[in-house]
Amino acid sequence: MNKILATVLGVGAAATIGTAIVLSQGGADIELNGLTPNDSSFQDPIEVSQDDALTIVSFNIRDFAGRNRTLEDFQEMARLLDGADILVFQEMGAKAFKKSGENDDLTARLVAATEVFKSYLGDEWEFVFADEATPAELGKAAEIPCMGYRSTRGDVTISAVWSGYYDLGEARDMGTFTVNCSKGAAQETFTLGSVHTKYSCPERGYELLKVADYIVSHENDNYILLGDFNWGYYSTCTNKYDGEERLTELHDDGTVFQPFHTISFTGKGGDDDFRTNLDQRSSSQMYDQFFICKNYADQMAAGGSLGEDCGFVSFSTNTYFESRMDDVVREQINGVKAYMRTKGFKSSDPETKAAVAATEEEILTSYLTVDKASNKLSDHKPIWMRIDLFD
Repeated sequence: MNKILATVLGVGAAATIGTAIVLSQGGADIELNGLTPNDSSFQDPIEVSQDDALTIVSFNIRDFAGRNRTLEDFQEMARLLDGADILVFQEMGAKAFKKSGENDDLTARLVAATEVFKSYLGDEWEFVFADEATPAELGKAAEIPCMGYRSTRGDVTISAVWSGYYDLGEARDMGTFTVNCSKGAAQETFTLGSVHTKYSCPERGYELLKVADYIVSHENDNYILLGDFNWGYYSTCTNKYDGEERLTELHDDGTVFQPFHTISFTGKGGDDDFRTNLDQRSSSQMYDQFFICKNYADQMAAGGSLGEDCGFVSFSTNTYFESRMDDVVREQINGVKAYMRTKGFKSSDPETKAAVAATEEEILTSYLTVDKASNKLSDHKPIWMRIDLFD
């Protein structure tokens, strides 16, 4: 596994879990605050900022076609995301766009989903969609960028409009929104770029290099790029981790600030690594990322601190997600019992008990159990960052 670590002024800065590395933002690293990957604080919902800082959340919500989630699922997601001021979703409409014919029903479901979120998050929330999905030819890989924002919080007001796509290649482009924030007479406008790369190589590398091109060509502009970069996804291609390495170079030379730089890595991670995929997965991955323009690099609310300026929500270790996994097990066990009844066995018969025990053991050790439960919330953790634009 190739750890990505900072090099500042030619001196390598080695980071280990729980070690604080504080140099300066805009080319360096956040402080880890002694936090380890399994710290219980990561299970907590995102908190509302105690000052005028804005909390920005990115959430790969997983195959969101607006069909299967219950109101209880929406309520739990809203509970986890309640502290957000700006919320950006990936995978809205994923695996549901038709290649031909109308997608009006899907669009209506997606809009309805944001209305459900609004009912839990509050009436001050507004949601904006892209004017069309990406890629334009639709089909299985297509999704539509979507962002929500709290129109007012304290003395700060927020508004946003769809801006268009930045070309990342054939698979899927970066959706951009223009966000305007104001506090009294002071105003700040920036571009919010929503990224969801193809996970497989070599395409992921090409797309990340395109993201790097955006950063270089907009070096003096205000922007925050976020989403599921599939950062470090195990690669067997000749271009390996070209995209990640190029973005790391831009962080190291101060062109852009990557908040999760210290805890990001390429290849398959282990138990001592942070992750944004679910904790029940066999290997850890730091898929989801923020990239902040250098103009904002020094404006993270607490000066650069994991758990205070940025972090993620480990919902898969919470009671709610575990209960959804229990539902999956219960559903399949009930299916076994029903099957045994068709063979003339009662639930109390030894044959049924043996079949149930064998099935339960198989279910609990299968990744498919987590996979199915993750469709209720996601197979990615929401990530968040906090920035004070008016400090």
